[in-house]
Amino acid sequence: MVLGISLLPMVAHAQTVLARARLGNNTEDIETIRSGLYAGQIAIMDGYDVLGLPAMGHGHGGVHKLFDISRLVGLTGGPRGIAYAESERSFVFDDINIPNVLWFTDEVGTPKSPRLVTRLGDDPVAVEALNYIPRGSAFYPDRLAQVTFTTFFTETIDIMRLDGTVEAQIIPDDEIQAHGFGGFSFVGPNRLLIGTYDKLLYETDLSGHVVAGPIAVEGRPDSLEGVGSTVDGRIMAASYTEGKLRYFDHNLNRLPGADQDFKIGIGLSRPLGPGFDSDTGELLFKDEISSFPDILLFSVPQSLGSKTLVKNLADDGYDFSRLRPGMAYLPDEHRIAVPARNPGAMLLYDNAGVLEDNVDLSAFPTSPLVCDYLPSFAQFAIMFNGFAHFGQVSFVTRTGALVRTIDLRPLGVFFCSFAAFDPSDPSGGRLLVIDPFNDAIVVDLDGALLYRFEYRGPLNIPFGSFLVTSITSGPYAGAFATVQGDNSEVVIFTLP
Repeated sequence: MVLGISLLPMVAHAQTVLARARLGNNTEDIETIRSGLYAGQIAIMDGYDVLGLPAMGHGHGGVHKLFDISRLVGLTGGPRGIAYAESERSFVFDDINIPNVLWFTDEVGTPKSPRLVTRLGDDPVAVEALNYIPRGSAFYPDRLAQVTFTTFFTETIDIMRLDGTVEAQIIPDDEIQAHGFGGFSFVGPNRLLIGTYDKLLYETDLSGHVVAGPIAVEGRPDSLEGVGSTVDGRIMAASYTEGKLRYFDHNLNRLPGADQDFKIGIGLSRPLGPGFDSDTGELLFKDEISSFPDILLFSVPQSLGSKTLVKNLADDGYDFSRLRPGMAYLPDEHRIAVPARNPGAMLLYDNAGVLEDNVDLSAFPTSPLVCDYLPSFAQFAIMFNGFAHFGQVSFVTRTGALVRTIDLRPLGVFFCSFAAFDPSDPSGGRLLVIDPFNDAIVVDLDGALLYRFEYRGPLNIPFGSFLVTSITSGPYAGAFATVQGDNSEVVIFTLP
C-alpha cells in the first residue's frame, strides 16, 4: 500500500455482486489421496478451488468441490501446485511468485502456518507442481517434490522434507527441458512422471533420464499441468483448460473408458477482456489459451452461459505475439477496438468480425496495453505498456493524436485498468480504476479522486482483478464486469 492512501476519501463497502460465473478451467495440478478424509479421491487444483474426483471412477465420476484457498493469506493468486502430506493429514500449496514459501491447510481448507523453503543453491525464479512421496516409498519417503525454475529455461525437481528443507535435486534430461514441464509426479517405485507444456507425457528414472515417451496426449494443444497415478498403477493426466482427466495403463497405453470430466463453464480459460458491445448487449473476451498461438474473439451474453465466436484474430495476422490484453467498444461507429503492438495500433472490427479500420499508434513510445473509449469526445483512454507509463491514462483522438495525460500515481495507483462511465460528470465522465494490488478508485476525467473503496473482500475477489468494463445496456445496465484470471471468473457488480 502506498504511503498516504489512508488519508484519501473512502466510502463504505456497499458494492453489490449481481452475477458471477467461472467461464473455464484453470487446472494447475492433481494429487492422489491415499488416506485420510478424502482417501480414494483425486484432488484437483483448479483456479481457487480444490475439486475432488473418485480415483476409480468412470465417465463423469461425480466431481465435487472440497474447499477453496481464499483464506490462505499471503498467496498472490491461484496455487501452481497441490500435495497431500498424509503423515500430517495436510494439504500443501505453492505460489509461482513466492517460490520459497509453502502454504498448509488441514483437510477441510483451514489454514495452518506457512513454512519457509531452504534450497540447496540459488533461489528459483518460479515454481510449479507439487507432489507428495508416500511414507512407504524406498525413494525419499514422506517428502515433497516440487518443480522449480532455476532459470526460465531450466527446470529442476527439488525433493524436500515437510519442514521445507531441500535434500536433493533432480534435473530431467535435455529432451524434456526443450519442451518445458509443469506437471510432475512420483509414480514409484522407480519412476517419475512428467507432463510438458506441449502436452507430452514422459516417464523417467529417479535421476531424470527418459525411459518411456514421449506420448502425445489428444485434445486441445495446451499444457499438461496435472499428472499422477492411482493406487492400482494407472496413469492420469489433465491439461490446463479441458476439464478432463485422461487415463493410461502403466505402460502409457490409453484407457479412454476410464476418463473423467470436470469441465467448468463455457470453455474460456484466462479470458482477456472484458469489453462490452452496447449494440448486442454482450460482453467481449479474447481467448489466447485454447487455440494458442491464435487468439479468438468471443461474445458472451450477460447470462454468462454461452459463447459465440466473432473472429480468429490470427486470420488478420494478429496472434499472441501481437495483441494486448485490453478491449473497448465504439458505440458511435458500432466497432470493437482491439489494441495491438508491432506496430502499436487500435484495430477496429465490426460486429461480424471484419477488420474495417486501424488507428495508427506507432508514433507513441510503446504499444497500448489497456483501453476504453469515450464516445462523447471520440477519444480513446489508454494506458500504454511499460514501467514509465503505468498509472497514467492518455487520451488519444480517433485519428491517433495525443490530447492529454492524467497521472494516477500520486493517488497510489500504478498497474491498473479502468472503465469509463457517467458522461454527465462536469469533467465529461468518470473512470472506475481497478488496481489488482490495492483498493479501487473513482476519478473524474481530470484525474481528481472522487472516492476510494476496498473491493476484493466485498466482491469476493481475494487476489484482485485486472481489466474491467462498464455495462451500458441489457439487464445489468449501469453495472461493471471484471475478471479474475487465475480463476477464469467474471464478476458483475455495482459501485458503492
